[in-house]
Amino acid sequence: MSKLTKQKIELIRQFAERFDCSFEVDGKEITLEQAIDVFNGEQPKEKTLEERRADFVESLRPYAVKYGSDMLNKFYKYWAVVYGNEMKFEGQKSWDVEKRLAKWYQNDLEYERQRYIQQLNSKL
Repeated sequence: MSKLTKQKIELIRQFAERFDCSFEVDGKEITLEQAIDVFNGEQPKEKTLEERRADFVESLRPYAVKYGSDMLNKFYKYWAVVYGNEMKFEGQKSWDVEKRLAKWYQNDLEYERQRYIQQLNSKL
């Protein structure tokens, strides 16, 4: 297989941006640059912990308005804890950030409700 020409790389880049494509190799999401390397017959380079951490932060940004920075910070601190060479969320069998945030929010509301009830009971 021959290497991609600059023209083909630019076409892939335009296609990926226009149709908001994501790329996977062996079940792991990779960047467009890594996908181009794969198309050229190279193995994708593993992202560093800091790059993966930055990607995780970016995946939370769309939810800042909905859930607020305080809750997102707590969520991040819990799921970004490093065990060995991976963050806690990376070790999960399945991961859907939207569903995890929704459940976290529900649990947070329930915790606050229970705390409020305890405060009322202690005043009685």
